[in-house]
Amino acid sequence: MTRSTASQPADNAPRARAASPRGSGTALGALRAMPWTLTTLTIVLIFNAVEGTLRAKPTEALLQRFGLGLDTLGDGKFWTLFSAIYMLDHPKAVLSTLAVIALYVGVYENLAGTWAAIAAWFLGTWATVTFAPLLWLPFAWLGWARPVTQVATAEFGSSASTWCCLGAAVGLPWAWRGWRRWAGLAGVALLLGRFAAYRSYTDVEHIAAFGFGVFAIAVWARPSARPPRPRVDVDRWQMARLGVALAGLLVAVTGLLVGTLDARDALAALLVALGMTLLAAALVTPRRADPLVLALLVVAGMLAISQIPNVATIGVVVGAGLLLLAAWRSSGG
Repeated sequence: MTRSTASQPADNAPRARAASPRGSGTALGALRAMPWTLTTLTIVLIFNAVEGTLRAKPTEALLQRFGLGLDTLGDGKFWTLFSAIYMLDHPKAVLSTLAVIALYVGVYENLAGTWAAIAAWFLGTWATVTFAPLLWLPFAWLGWARPVTQVATAEFGSSASTWCCLGAAVGLPWAWRGWRRWAGLAGVALLLGRFAAYRSYTDVEHIAAFGFGVFAIAVWARPSARPPRPRVDVDRWQMARLGVALAGLLVAVTGLLVGTLDARDALAALLVALGMTLLAAALVTPRRADPLVLALLVVAGMLAISQIPNVATIGVVVGAGLLLLAAWRSSGG
């Protein structure tokens, strides 16, 4: 039945967006949309600093104490279901780990909420313990791969958790639209391409985690299955500034790596100072400071990349710069 538009004009009138709790005109308030992401980034840095994996590769003893695998679970080390997710297998891996967590987990938490992000974070890794061996078994039975007991051994890393968050963010394939379509297709192509090229157990774990996110977490956390939650709106400019803040974090961490791995204290201190300044400027300065923030991003980013040319740092610096430049130009800057 068609409702009369003349009798109720307010129903068809554009609805004003509710005022955001940001209130400050800066990007700082947008962090309220992703408390779990911030918590996870903090735990990764602190845990690995304490255990020394920001200075050197983990020892075999550390791997057996905190690594997750069928062997450690068989020995009753159930705490590895949590500890392994936060550990690094190489000091420089911290850069890509922080970047991927901020992107995949941050986006999903903003889309589905904190509890959904927490579920995807832990269940993504735990699901691989069950489903990855099942996916691997046919290849082992056919003699195309080593037995599961030889490959599902103790390991570190959050890659399965982040792949699960990406899968949950894009959702069911037949509902892919817009950015979800491109992100989903890119994820599938990367996962299958890597498996075809390397045929490693790690790739099978990532496929299992992504699939679990797509077909399990996304269905459980869909909006119709949950009560409505308070939402912190994050606009395009704030997303650009958050990207710059992430770049600042990576620059600062690069400084820590330069100091611990190469013992260049003066350069390390400069990078840490530039990174923390960039992070603070990205979060607390108003929109009119975009040119200054962009200039600082270029200087700090180029210096960090010249010392440790990590793909994650390059991608974050370039991407954040392009987003901020586009947001600034669209606002008439």
